[in-house]
Amino acid sequence: MKGVKYFFTVALFLFFFFANFKIVFAENCVCDGYRRVTTDNCDSGKYAICGGQGSNIVCSCHANLPTTVPVNSLGQNNLCIDGVSVDTALGCIPVKMDKFIAWLLPILFSISGGIAFLLMVYGFILITTSNGDPKAIQGARETITSAIIGLLISIFAIFILRLIAVDILKIPGIS
Repeated sequence: MKGVKYFFTVALFLFFFFANFKIVFAENCVCDGYRRVTTDNCDSGKYAICGGQGSNIVCSCHANLPTTVPVNSLGQNNLCIDGVSVDTALGCIPVKMDKFIAWLLPILFSISGGIAFLLMVYGFILITTSNGDPKAIQGARETITSAIIGLLISIFAIFILRLIAVDILKIPGIS
């Protein structure tokens, strides 16, 4: 536990030591290193939005904001360079539903595939360490079978979703 605390303390120190907080200029507005608007020269009715990370922070003027932009304690608006995605610890997450689902589905399928793989490995380990016990072998086989069935369901889930949502219910916006 002491090593973990030491690691995160050193990592935090290195982050602030090597962070590049400098003022970045753009077309009609200026952002500082914390993605706060310092100079707003946008036309009336337009909003200055800072986005990006590190030395790639840019400021741009937008006619309207696509969503409510979250602001943290430093006054940053947490938008990515595209002005629509929100910058989080997981990267730039889209705020529009169709793009969010397209971003989320590969992550969910990767996690489900990883869990199924780990359960199959666990089942194979149970078989090899069962010493011929029929109950242990049966439990291991059930674990492996359940993992394979779960993996198949997660693989075919997108086809089931398309069948129900697009073909049967004809929900708009899902393609």
